[in-house]
Amino acid sequence: MKEKKRSIEVKGYNLEKYLFALHRITGIYMIAFLFFHILVTGQRIDLSIWDRTAISLTNNFVLLPFVLAVVFHGLNGIRLIISELGFLIGKPRLQIYPYKAASLGRSQRILTFTLMTVGVVLSALVVIEFLSRL
Repeated sequence: MKEKKRSIEVKGYNLEKYLFALHRITGIYMIAFLFFHILVTGQRIDLSIWDRTAISLTNNFVLLPFVLAVVFHGLNGIRLIISELGFLIGKPRLQIYPYKAASLGRSQRILTFTLMTVGVVLSALVVIEFLSRL
């Protein structure tokens, strides 16, 4: 009997690919947030309008995604710096056909999951702090 192909199949699942995409997305989000923050706080034409805008921007639901993005972006940046400096890479191996795609080695994977755990803990603390201010 022929085996049916699955309709949903994740090919090329690679944690680095998703971390790379999230790193770019959070970076763009933080740049946009800071741009609009400077734009809004720099224009103090009418003090009552500025006060309403400042109060709406200090809302927890506006700042919470930004702080969570900063936590992820910072921890992933630490991981990238450690990898780029050559720490935890290991010795090169002889390439034998069929070539396997390079991905995280054991020590880099441990570092990645350690920093992800730290990120989850920090994110939980941030959420608890923000919810306590409601």
